[in-house]
Amino acid sequence: MWRNHQLYIKLKHEEIYNIPADIFTSCTEGKTVYFGSTPANSIVKTFLGIPLSDSVDFIRWKLITGGNQYSLQCDYGISKPNANGFINTKTIDIHGKLIREGNYHQLHHNIKRFCWLH
Repeated sequence: MWRNHQLYIKLKHEEIYNIPADIFTSCTEGKTVYFGSTPANSIVKTFLGIPLSDSVDFIRWKLITGGNQYSLQCDYGISKPNANGFINTKTIDIHGKLIREGNYHQLHHNIKRFCWLH
């Protein structure tokens, strides 16, 4: 199911950034799975712990939510020409606490918070 979601990243106590993303959603066995891609700007790189000096065209990700937990897997790198993938793919896996407040969902990772409007 294609859904329009609004993504935000809160890196410090008051800094909130709006992040463009394309997202596809599916639900199975009490879990929701989100697939998407996000531009690799400095805000996203900082949240994910990707060195700002790394050359990255975009980030492809899979987010699984269930109960009050989440799992986020991201693949990133330089796009392969005329192919669906990256040259020298790098992967990040993050797991943590999920908080739902009405239509807002928050992924907590260290002192950082990733939020989206569902």
